[in-house]
Amino acid sequence: MSLTTALTHSELEHLRGFGRALLERSGEIEQLRRLPRDIVDGLIDPEVFRTFVPRQYGGRQRTLQEGMAVMEELGYWDGAVGWCTMIGATTALQSAYLAPEHAERLFSDPRTVVGGTAEPRGRGHFDGDDLIVTGRWAWGSGTPHCDFIGGGCLVQGEDDSPPRFLFTFFERSQVVLHDNWHSGGLRGSGSGDFEVTEARIPAGRWVERLEDRPRCDDPLYRFPHFGLLAMGVAAVGLGMGRRVIDEFVELASSKHYVGSRRTLAQRQTVQAAVAEAQARLDAATTFVRSAVDEAWVSAETGEMSTGARSRLRLAATFAMRSVVQVTDSLYEMSGSSAVYESCPLERLFRDVHVAATHGMVAHRTYELMGRLALGLETDVRQL
Repeated sequence: MSLTTALTHSELEHLRGFGRALLERSGEIEQLRRLPRDIVDGLIDPEVFRTFVPRQYGGRQRTLQEGMAVMEELGYWDGAVGWCTMIGATTALQSAYLAPEHAERLFSDPRTVVGGTAEPRGRGHFDGDDLIVTGRWAWGSGTPHCDFIGGGCLVQGEDDSPPRFLFTFFERSQVVLHDNWHSGGLRGSGSGDFEVTEARIPAGRWVERLEDRPRCDDPLYRFPHFGLLAMGVAAVGLGMGRRVIDEFVELASSKHYVGSRRTLAQRQTVQAAVAEAQARLDAATTFVRSAVDEAWVSAETGEMSTGARSRLRLAATFAMRSVVQVTDSLYEMSGSSAVYESCPLERLFRDVHVAATHGMVAHRTYELMGRLALGLETDVRQL
């Protein structure tokens, strides 16, 4: 089961053709530790980075279901490519919240790519109407190919009021990229640190993450930032999970344990493990689809309900945890074959486990939904 039923046949065939070409470049992507420029161009031309940009700025303004289908399919072929696509598309979603003059400047060029991280590691203060920001952020996925880079920052309010949480966009010339992305997985995502010092941001080139409302009217833009990001992460994870199963099935048809004439595929324990893995992944995919469809209906009526927002996060976390379980089970069943770089399962194991550390789908996010289920006082803005 896949999310790709949301795509047309021609769209899916294009993505699969692009994906098959990525298989031959897996080693290159990992060694480079970022996406090669021609691969980035191959993502820019069909406007996958502009999936969620409003039409008024020349974007695709697709549904969340369609956007997730693209992320899942690209994640199937290459985890780093799927990840960078997800980061670029979800960051560009801020175009619906920016002041129109800034949204026009950042997103009117169809070749503009944005990225960054919302974690509020920056500190800012106002100089007149402008904002001055200093900070250093980790996990700058895709920043080597970005034209504008966003970072979360805190700006202390007046009279001891709580700090404001802003997501600011920096011009590429204002940013220093640190080449420190030496990771276990998602090596090709270029997720190194980035830093700014006293960067001047013109008035309005930021989004107040917990307060601002969209300036464009569409159900997509009524989705909570965190919920939509979590679904993007889950979509890439589900794509990698599908690939894990397919690669294991291919391996099992020819691999023998030492001293045995039977292939792995002929062993009952392996047969049961594959069936369980498929069931687990299908259940996670169904939950994701259901949660997104429910949230979309809620968004069409106006403000999305707390229940729909909570279910989005729950489904995303469950999906990513399910992908980890599937990957661990089949990796172990693969025996010594999976430890070699020549085996696709080796990279998939690493990529899945790094993706699963993302704060939107980490195991600890269950606590938030659990508090709601137990009727405890909860800050629902975290949804």
